[in-house]
Amino acid sequence: MSMIAVLAGSGILMLLGLIHLYWAAGGKWGTKGVLPVREGETEPLFEPRPAGTAVIAVILFAISIMVLAHGGLLPGFGPNVVTGWGCTIFAAAFLLRAIGDFRYLGFFKRVKSTRFAAMDTQLYSPLCLLMAVLLYLASL
Repeated sequence: MSMIAVLAGSGILMLLGLIHLYWAAGGKWGTKGVLPVREGETEPLFEPRPAGTAVIAVILFAISIMVLAHGGLLPGFGPNVVTGWGCTIFAAAFLLRAIGDFRYLGFFKRVKSTRFAAMDTQLYSPLCLLMAVLLYLASL
């Protein structure tokens, strides 16, 4: 079970990292509904810059590599205290993201009538919950 969690979690993180790199390079596919907006408005709460999006991609790749290392799938890097705690900390971060800020994102958001809110309910929050479970299982 742990190896499935390692492979699935790492694979999803790599895919998300690639999507963020695509966006950082100016790609537009999949950009509708990925940023929270105020109710009744169309402008996102913030406008991510390409450099910031690239940083997110690098972070996602780094977490993916850490998960692979903790799973013993990287030559020369095995499970250790740092990778174990790292998996646990990022599992908690994904769980907190799934719970949300109680306003714009997460399962307990109040703003529910925007495109982002619909996507968050159907895809983003469940994916974050799945990532929390996978990273926790990978940490064991």
